[in-house]
This record gives sequence, structure tokens and C-alpha cells, in this order.
Amino acid sequence: MSMIKTIIFAILIGYMLGLPAGWTSELESETVMESPVKVSIKNGALNIDVNEMPLNTVLEDVGRQANIIFVIPDVTDFPTVSYQFQNLSREDAIRQLLKGYNYVMEYDRSARLKDQALAPTIKVRILEGKVLDKQEILASSRTRTEVPQRGTSGTNDPAARAKALRDLADQGDQQQLIKALNDAVHDQNQTVREVALDLMQNLGQKAPANLMTELALKDPNPGLRGKALQLLANTHRAVALTTLQQALQDENTEVRELASGLLENLNQE
Repeated sequence: MSMIKTIIFAILIGYMLGLPAGWTSELESETVMESPVKVSIKNGALNIDVNEMPLNTVLEDVGRQANIIFVIPDVTDFPTVSYQFQNLSREDAIRQLLKGYNYVMEYDRSARLKDQALAPTIKVRILEGKVLDKQEILASSRTRTEVPQRGTSGTNDPAARAKALRDLADQGDQQQLIKALNDAVHDQNQTVREVALDLMQNLGQKAPANLMTELALKDPNPGLRGKALQLLANTHRAVALTTLQQALQDENTEVRELASGLLENLNQE
């Protein structure tokens, strides 16, 4: 048996010695592939370095590494972009990457992750219809867009109203943003109301409870009513208890069941 192993080993060595020079280095160069989207994460903060890559590819790579699920419509046409961000939260990274697009963020707290700095899972649903054209999106990836300090009711275009809300949020002026949100929760367009609720989720306990209650009890869309109830329960417990009691009379079965479950959870705390 040892004689057979020796013969086989000698044959292998002889075969390798007969290979063309540089064969092994060529093999290594073919198997080592560097991602064009450079993402590093430390304590939940993201560094992103991208040079001339399709935006949808960037979103896929960032999402895979940062526990973000991007839901992208098939009809969306993405430009090629360049970015260089440092020390951004996942939410801030999403805002920077999707400047010029309407989207809604949701949080999935049910997943169990080894790296709690990347919890909870963020689901980002990109809505159909871009606010800006390709050249404007490219410009927004390199420069900050100046936005008028005003509410969102000055235009008949719902996409522009939704973008104005996000731009106010990017400016960091909470007083102006909350003033705009007061109008947005009554907007006739569902997308604008969804963006308003999304921004209230980012504000957390700083978001006015009365605006969440308005959506939770009066919005015509049951899905949006349910999301508002969940956000209210997470941020304003005392107000949520009263609002959830009212939501038990909601015309939609799923909303009533959600309200009942949230009430039970709050009463156990």
C-alpha cells in the first residue's frame, strides 16, 4: 500500500512540474474576486465606497452586508453612480443611496441575529416612479440638494410632495418637518402618507402621537392604519392604550386582530 501511495505522489509531482510557468498564479488570479462595492461595518456604522456601479447592484451588495432588504420594482431604471460615505447609520445610508426615489422603510424585529448592531432587519420598499431624472440622481450622489424650507402642500405632484418631506428630514429641522407632517397625514395620496409615517418612525418618541393616531384611526388604507398602530404602541404607550381600544372597532378584521394583540402585549408590560 505504501508503495502505491509513493507512485501516485510521484506522478502528481511530475504532472505539476510539467505545467506551464505561471499556471498556479493565473489560477489564483481567476479565483480571487474583489467586490466593486466596498462596504465595511463597525458597531453598526457603515462605510461605503463605490465607483461607477449600477445603483441596483450597490443596493444588493449593501443590503446583503448590512441586513437591509431592498424591494425593487421591475420597471425601475437605475443609473450608474459613485458614492463615498463614512460612519453612517443604516437609515442614513438608505437616505443617501435613495436620494431621488420614493420609498418606505419597515422594521422586522422577529429575526434573531448574531450581530445585534445590525438588528432589526430593515425592509425598504422602493415605490414606482422616480422623483428625479438620472442626471439629477447622479448629482444628488455627490452634492447635497438645497431644499426650500416649506411644507409639502405647494405642488400638485404627489411624488414631489413625498420628496419634499424626505428633503426636510435630511435637513434635520424637526420643527419644519413636523409642520409638514401635519399636512402630509391628510394628503389624498397614499404614497405621501406612507412616507410621512416612515419619517415618524425615524423620529421615534419625538414624533407627535396625535399624527400617528390620525393615521391609525382615520387613514383609508388598513395596512397603513395597522403600521401606525404598531408605531404608536412602540413609542407612546399611554396614548396607544386609548387608541388601540378604539381600533378594536375597526372595520377591517386584520386591524382589529392587530389592535387586540398589541393591547395584550402592552398590558403585560
